[in-house]
Amino acid sequence: MGEDYSVESGSTIITLFPSYLDKLKDGHQTLEIAFIDGVTVEEQFYVEAEEKPIKSIYIDGVLVYSEDGGEQLKDVSYFGLLAQGTHTLKAVYTDGSEVEEGFDIEPNEQPSAWAIPDVVAALEAGLVPYSLLSGYTDQITRAEYCALAVMLFEQYKGSEITQRKVFEDTNDVNVEKMAAIGVVEGVGNNRFDPNGLLTREQAATMISRLANAVGQPLAKQESKFSDNSSISTWAIEGVGQVQAAGIMQGVGANIFAPKNPYTKEQSIITMIRLWNTVK
Repeated sequence: MGEDYSVESGSTIITLFPSYLDKLKDGHQTLEIAFIDGVTVEEQFYVEAEEKPIKSIYIDGVLVYSEDGGEQLKDVSYFGLLAQGTHTLKAVYTDGSEVEEGFDIEPNEQPSAWAIPDVVAALEAGLVPYSLLSGYTDQITRAEYCALAVMLFEQYKGSEITQRKVFEDTNDVNVEKMAAIGVVEGVGNNRFDPNGLLTREQAATMISRLANAVGQPLAKQESKFSDNSSISTWAIEGVGQVQAAGIMQGVGANIFAPKNPYTKEQSIITMIRLWNTVK
């Protein structure tokens, strides 16, 4: 163990002083006891790493958290929009020790360039759950859109939704909350299809219902898209409302494309536009 500890003949006590034990490194250690008759006994033991308080955290040399200030110095938008490539995270502990690790940001973990300003605004407004801070260009699911809707509703109201409506194919609490207040409905037979991809007309309908739920209904106006005949009858009113409010527009050439899927970044932008409309 690096130091000798002798005891008097006949004694059955061996003392290892705490000041020495504190210096042992994390991991497996060996204790060897030599008796006066020449016999030795060796035992293995394990020193567990002690959880040490963090003093500060740096990403790429930028201070993002300081224990001295007791606060996060960078908001969530900083972490969600780090550039593609390799980054370093360094934690400095209160005892002066440091740990540094590398991590990679994949291309699809960033929003499209055109979407960044609105995504940043939504992040800063606290409207984006951590689960949606990557894969911005991926298509959003019905359950993920519910998570966004819950963030906006509870942020606006300043309280949690306590009602629940359950489905047979999911126990997602965000789905249950949105269904309970009438923002979403199932697909039949008490199923919700949480992993189903959200369509543009479904997104428009949910936005219209969400505005109603927070007590700020959108003005009714007829949809003016050239493909109105392709919009489902249950969605046509909501599409007209979000178009008039400037929350959702077409995909070009005055086409709404109601059955097309919706991406995460488009959904986030939709939420910040609704937030700016109702707040």
